[in-house]
Amino acid sequence: MANVTHKRTGEMLRVLFEILIKKPDGLPAREAIEQVKSKIQLTEYEKGYFDSGRQRFEQIIRFATVDCTKA
Repeated sequence: MANVTHKRTGEMLRVLFEILIKKPDGLPAREAIEQVKSKIQLTEYEKGYFDSGRQRFEQIIRFATVDCTKA
């Protein structure tokens, strides 16, 4: 994930939290991720896929939220 800066990860998380703050009962992760995806412009790298077949963007945002859930 060297192609994704801390600033970029922060931008993704900010959009995610803007979405979640409007949904106090929460959202399923997949739905929240899809909403973030529709609100930001993905880079070519983020649009790509890992060898596992999972889209990079989805994996990046899922990993980025780990620290948030532990806080």
